[in-house]
Amino acid sequence: MKLIQIVLNPAESKKLISDALFRMGCVQKAFKKGILAIHPSSTVYFLYEHLTGSLPSEGWIFGMVSKDGLCRSKYVAQSLDTGKPARKLWVFREGVLSDPVPLDAVLQEMGPGDVFIKGCNAIDSYGNAAVLSSSPDKGGTTGKIIRAKAERGFKFIVPAGAEKSIPGRLSEVYDFCGKDKADAGGGLACGVFPVTGGLVVSETDAIRVLFGADAVVGAGGGVSGAEGSVIVFVRAEEEKCGEILDYFASIKGVEIPYAEYVTYN
Repeated sequence: MKLIQIVLNPAESKKLISDALFRMGCVQKAFKKGILAIHPSSTVYFLYEHLTGSLPSEGWIFGMVSKDGLCRSKYVAQSLDTGKPARKLWVFREGVLSDPVPLDAVLQEMGPGDVFIKGCNAIDSYGNAAVLSSSPDKGGTTGKIIRAKAERGFKFIVPAGAEKSIPGRLSEVYDFCGKDKADAGGGLACGVFPVTGGLVVSETDAIRVLFGADAVVGAGGGVSGAEGSVIVFVRAEEEKCGEILDYFASIKGVEIPYAEYVTYN
């Protein structure tokens, strides 16, 4: 067995995770024979290309963390201002992208064999996930998905790169914040809502899906274009090493486009 080290910036991690999501058997089955619903975000930006053959041009991110704080994308803000329906979901029925549909209507259609994919904002070292929400008592979109999954039995997948890792346990965050949202500072006021019942897919999970190899995130950080990077160590059979290294060379330098946003200070 050989030990390979890979440096992934956040965009490269998102590409890796998207590639693995597309390869997952349950996602392929839902895409081809049922309903595959995806909440747009930077984490699934590259998944859209797998499903449609082109990258999304707009409406690929809604809530976001910007250098000015928590905010909404300009696309969403303009839709709210003009009353024009925003495509808040990518919904595929038997491989065909549907016209924009409300979340509640999609959830009522879904059942066993279907898949809903939505990212999160935090994961702890125990595999627990959470989202930032402007309604932390109910969890907004994520809360609706969790409740519908419990009732209707579809699969819920939560892609999340190691950049979302937090120190300690998320239970400590919930104890500290409760169901409150922030009173001041940092843009759109939010709190933290637990994501339950979902399958978290990280970089190491993605490597397992794509190559059948074990991996760990061993370090993080960087400068000169590597800010927010993670260093991943992969154990693989010698004959697999070339394939793995070629793949990571092929995704080096991928980029998530700049997203215009509106702050709420």
